[in-house]
Amino acid sequence: MPSEHPHTENNVPFIDAILPGLGGLLAGGVFLLPAMAVDAVGPAALISLLLAAALALGLARLAVSPDRSGAPFSSFVPWWMGAVARIAAASALAGVLSAYLLPRGTDATHSVVAGAALLLAGAAVMLGVASSPSAVSIATGAAVVGIGFYVGLAAPLATRSGFVPFAPHGWAAVLPGAGLLFFLFGGLEYPLCLSGVIVRPRQSIPRAALLGAALMAVIALIVTAVSVGVGGSAFTTHRLFARSVDHAPLLSIAAATGQPIALWGLSVGASVCCAVAIHRLLSEAAESIASLARLGQLPRALGVASGSGDAPWAAALAASAIAIGASRVASLEGLIEFASGAVLVSYLARLASRGWAWLAGAIVLMLALMPPSAWRSVGAAAILGVACYAARGLWKTAS
Repeated sequence: MPSEHPHTENNVPFIDAILPGLGGLLAGGVFLLPAMAVDAVGPAALISLLLAAALALGLARLAVSPDRSGAPFSSFVPWWMGAVARIAAASALAGVLSAYLLPRGTDATHSVVAGAALLLAGAAVMLGVASSPSAVSIATGAAVVGIGFYVGLAAPLATRSGFVPFAPHGWAAVLPGAGLLFFLFGGLEYPLCLSGVIVRPRQSIPRAALLGAALMAVIALIVTAVSVGVGGSAFTTHRLFARSVDHAPLLSIAAATGQPIALWGLSVGASVCCAVAIHRLLSEAAESIASLARLGQLPRALGVASGSGDAPWAAALAASAIAIGASRVASLEGLIEFASGAVLVSYLARLASRGWAWLAGAIVLMLALMPPSAWRSVGAAAILGVACYAARGLWKTAS
């Protein structure tokens, strides 16, 4: 569910929606996902990325369209899965932030920094500090500048030999790789937060979503191609949990350029981008949980807001606590795979609510794209949500 901002004047031109539209997608995943995808697929991850981008572009208009199914349960599933995906994504990005902020830190230091980032972001949400489009635009600008330095300095070092072999794990790995990379497009609906300020929102918001997805695809393709061309088979996260430096794989490639500005640009850009994204993700998760609680689909206690009625502090507290706990017990790779699968289910559930033919198509896509290791955790999250929904319904019936 997108963030809601109480604006009253529609005076922002479409061009000013481009950075926030891209910012909803450029949430830090681009600093880690390319290496994870190359680890799972090989250089053929470029094809996986194209497939993920094609799906994102196909779902972009659906993502910014209101739910018209009229069925409470069909609305509950995408909202619930979207909320848990955001919590997992925030937890994962806290790990990415700590790795890029302190590339020479120990695992213990990274754990403390990640927990502190989640704690501060959760406290800000509980206090009603909104994730404004301006902050997202600034973070996006910082990330784009950092990536620009990285690509500009590393591209001359790329060679064709880095792309051989192109598909070492077989072509069957390409589709699950696309499902993993769909994490990059998890914020397709973020332009909805501009509905109160942008000129001609009905036309501009879908365009902002489409343009954001296209720009995200281009950025990710360039970063992946340059990184593979320079690092070859070494540009992976196969030692992701053995050494902390592997949490920040782009820094290893940037170091090869011999230019400190590439390292500094990446570190600052990734840290700022991830920090703003963590706050935004927890805010959106809290709003979704609180909305479901107010609709009677989750316990009413989760819908409690501050005295002003703006900050869903109970839902924010729950989301932050879960995110911090997940960062302590789950692996970074597992969190990202879970978030990728959950956000995929969220969008496909909205697609399935349009009719039986759409439902069949959504099931086929889910079977083809869901990362194999994410099936159990995503299924458990879905079952938990359905159980909460059913228990709440039985409670209302009994009372």
